[in-house]
Amino acid sequence: PVAYEVSVKLVLEGPPSPPVSIEVDGKLAKPIAGEQFFKKVFNSLYAGARVAGFSIRKLGFIDQILEAKNKGYSLYWLEENGRNIRGAEICSPALFMLGDHKGFSIQAEKMLKKMKVPRISLGPLPYFTSHCITIVLEELIRRAILDC
Repeated sequence: PVAYEVSVKLVLEGPPSPPVSIEVDGKLAKPIAGEQFFKKVFNSLYAGARVAGFSIRKLGFIDQILEAKNKGYSLYWLEENGRNIRGAEICSPALFMLGDHKGFSIQAEKMLKKMKVPRISLGPLPYFTSHCITIVLEELIRRAILDC
C-alpha cells in the first residue's frame, strides 16, 4: 500500500521554540489513530523519548526543502493558483509542500520562486490541509507513482 511508502514531514515554526520538524516514516510508524495519539507521540518526542517511525529535529522549512532537493526529490508547491494536479507531470521521489491558511513566509516563497518550484493546484476550491494530503495520495495511487 502506498501509505507505507510515504513519509510526512511537519515543520512547526511557531512558538514556543521554533523550528521543530517531525518526520513520520510510513514504513516504521504505527498508524496514527487520531489527534490524541499524535499529541501523545509529539509530547514524547519533544521530551526526548524515542518513538518507532517518528523523529524530531530542530530544522526549519527552508532547510528541509534544501535537504530534500539535495537528496534528489522533485519539489511541488501546492497552491490554489497552480497547474491542476491532473495535468501535471509528477516525478518520483516527490515532495509536496503546503502551508497553513497564511501560506509560506515571504522568505520561503522567494526561495521557492527562485528555485522555480512548480505550483500545483488540487482544484478550484480551498481545502483543509488533511484533505490536501488525502487528495495528493489519491492522485499518486491513480498514477501508480510512476518515475519520470
